[in-house]
Amino acid sequence: MTKLYDLPELRQHKEPKADFVKRTADINHPIIEKLFNVYAPKYAKRKAEVGQGGGYTRVVKLGSRLGDAGEMAIIQLI
Repeated sequence: MTKLYDLPELRQHKEPKADFVKRTADINHPIIEKLFNVYAPKYAKRKAEVGQGGGYTRVVKLGSRLGDAGEMAIIQLI
């Protein structure tokens, strides 16, 4: 099982909010990109080889993260 953590881009010391928004406007979410660009093709190839009609996704909610109360979950591709 691989663990992926999405680390948010941090504001520089004394950086104005407008500059931060402009600097981070084109940043994508690396976890979403990895999910669709790395893992999804593996499951598509498996579908072609095994003849399986599809897969399943299991989402287990872990609750709130300490510090910023961000919701956490484990996503399993079955």
